[in-house]
Amino acid sequence: MALGQTPTRRIQITLSVRTHDYLAALARKGTHGSSVVDVARTLVEAGVREAIREQFISIGEGEG
Repeated sequence: MALGQTPTRRIQITLSVRTHDYLAALARKGTHGSSVVDVARTLVEAGVREAIREQFISIGEGEG
């Protein structure tokens, strides 16, 4: 890992065909990334940040 990069962890998820199609449409538009994986990553990270902001979870809960 390059200096200053955030550690990452790979996961596998299963989505409905319709959800996958929505992600593909966003990838074609380029608004949230240029591939289905990029768009999914962007939306998951945005959702986690919102859950922290809404205090459903705290930053410390994500460690470990």
